[in-house]
Amino acid sequence: MRPTALAGCVMAMAFVIPIQGHGPVDPAAFSAPALSSDTTAGLTMRPVMTRKYTMSGKVRPLLFWIGKDDIGIARIVWRRSESGAFGYELLVGTDPAKAPRSLNRWGYIAEDVDGADGSLLALMTGADEGSYNEAASNAAHVPGKGDFRAIHAKVLRGAATWQTARVSTPSALTVHDVDAALDRVLRETSAATSRGMSLPSGARPGFLTAVAELLDSAVRGVNQKLDRRALLRPRVQYVFGQGAYELQLRDVEPLYADYEGRSVPVVRTAFEIRTLANDARTRFEVTSGTEGDLAGVPVDISWQPRWWLRVALRLDAK
Repeated sequence: MRPTALAGCVMAMAFVIPIQGHGPVDPAAFSAPALSSDTTAGLTMRPVMTRKYTMSGKVRPLLFWIGKDDIGIARIVWRRSESGAFGYELLVGTDPAKAPRSLNRWGYIAEDVDGADGSLLALMTGADEGSYNEAASNAAHVPGKGDFRAIHAKVLRGAATWQTARVSTPSALTVHDVDAALDRVLRETSAATSRGMSLPSGARPGFLTAVAELLDSAVRGVNQKLDRRALLRPRVQYVFGQGAYELQLRDVEPLYADYEGRSVPVVRTAFEIRTLANDARTRFEVTSGTEGDLAGVPVDISWQPRWWLRVALRLDAK
């Protein structure tokens, strides 16, 4: 499997799928042993490509959108092992030195996949504001310590197990301090109680895997000049820790985009995530290259995680 446009659309899950320490568990849930240390996602794979992005954002306090460029960063890493297993890593968040009111919101996901099995490590900053006023109020109070929600999960032989934790750090870590945060998260989650559930039939072992599958199909279809309707594939189910979700490719549009002063062929893909437990839906878009060194690489990524918030990522020049 070649590197694909996989994860840019994920928004680090910090804005797409809440990482919860508690919540409804599948009726088939069972008590499971703690995950072993060899399931640490993203650390057993050799990086084969890394791409960096600049974040911009818009907020809508009342009726009109207010925007600001260069408020944060993102990084996507494609990984592979000698055995043919593959992995993805995504880091995205605001930079307090650039974001309005020194906003510090970020998340990280690392995922390894080997056939139908896989492992996941994810964390996000603890705040989960429901309104612009709440976000502004929280941003005005700079915390003295870090607060994260984290999950460490594994999919093996048709079953998923996970450990979750609320992690505090002595100082408020930023998107630039991911390594320090991961060290603390691994210690805290390894000591947490492990839970589990049976997987839905045919479910992929992770979100990044599901996105990569659909994006691979879209890029190949565009290059083969397939009919637009033929590019839309059936829905794909996947698990992310304790939750089961469905990912649908809702639209595919070949076009051209400006990149580094040149016009390059791209494909715009529109996705929808549906939470199976409550039918909640989230949409996002990824515009990916289709040829040369940009083949399968996100050029633009956009989503609206809240009614008052829009976020976009733009691929940095090499």
